[in-house]
Amino acid sequence: MTEDVGPDVLIVGAGPVGLSMALALRHLGIECVVVDKHGGPMDFPRGRGITVRTMELMRRWGLEAALRAAGLPASEVAVFVGDSLLAPTFDRHVT
Repeated sequence: MTEDVGPDVLIVGAGPVGLSMALALRHLGIECVVVDKHGGPMDFPRGRGITVRTMELMRRWGLEAALRAAGLPASEVAVFVGDSLLAPTFDRHVT
């Protein structure tokens, strides 16, 4: 009898956590497969930015340059700070 051997890990969900886990596992040489309910990339971005810790991980995995090349230039990104999510006043503009 032949035994089928598949990946070591199955990751359900191709969101930020699932894809980051897949990158981390592959970086360690662990074979994994990611499955998601969507058949491919989304038509619109679901994330608005990247934290410092996320960029540290991307650098460790050798993906920092590609990620920076795919993103908007820092000069085109702005953050507004307001008092309420319902009716923001945009008191401060952070660049």
